[in-house]
Amino acid sequence: MSTGRDSRLCRAGEDLAREARLLCVIPFHYRALRLHYLYEVVRALSELLVRRVTVVVMTNTTDDDELARIDRICAHFLDRQDIGIDIHPDLDDPWNLGWCHKPILARLFMGDGAYTHFVYLEDDMRLSHWNLTYFMGARALLARQGLIPSFVRVEYNFSDADVYATDWLAQAQIAGKPVAEAAGQRFLPADNPYIAMFILDRALAEEHVATRSFDRLRSREVMDWDPLARAAMGLSFENVPAGFPSRYVVPVDADGQVMTPAWIYHLPNNYANAPAEIPFGKTPMTRLFV
Repeated sequence: MSTGRDSRLCRAGEDLAREARLLCVIPFHYRALRLHYLYEVVRALSELLVRRVTVVVMTNTTDDDELARIDRICAHFLDRQDIGIDIHPDLDDPWNLGWCHKPILARLFMGDGAYTHFVYLEDDMRLSHWNLTYFMGARALLARQGLIPSFVRVEYNFSDADVYATDWLAQAQIAGKPVAEAAGQRFLPADNPYIAMFILDRALAEEHVATRSFDRLRSREVMDWDPLARAAMGLSFENVPAGFPSRYVVPVDADGQVMTPAWIYHLPNNYANAPAEIPFGKTPMTRLFV
């Protein structure tokens, strides 16, 4: 299996990433036991080799000590002008916290040209520089086909030291799947396109704000997922090219396996290490497609 780390995708993406200015928004329903995940997410964002990273943490808490802990995590890695805490204490449903990023996208990101990319991440998703360079390079290749480069959430199994797909229930058949090709690179649709995050450049952001997926209620017409999952859909089910199940595709190597720059780490590792009767997180990444 080829890692793809030195692929054309990542090499092209390196140049694009250097000039990127990212506005990153993270929903964090306050629980002290999950602060260490937030720490890892913010640290990873601060390590991206880009021109600028701004992080806004959306939270439900109004407690001064709890807010100070969130702020302290961010301040370890970011300049003060690139830290924001957006407080939402009176939500009808706590799952709707994820939807509070939509006004930030419309107002702060679309309102001026300070940022080139908008990143939405659930509070336990680690976006690496390798992930970002792959996305940047693949986005440039796929734009004309109406497809969007995506990721597969992965987890580490402590028993066998292998890596598993968080959201896949079984191996996927390559036969019969639509294939996209660009500059010699093959891309396949994921069986489950949910990835608990999305990245939008300015063109994708302009498209997103005009879709049903941008609205909490109307998004149910697109996909009847739970509210938090729908908040992370982005454009996955909007303006889908003919023959594809969603806009999202992932790069595969010569063996038909997802290249490692498209593996995005789900920090809790809770599905890969759960009992066998829980079906998620049981398909090895090295045997995802057959």
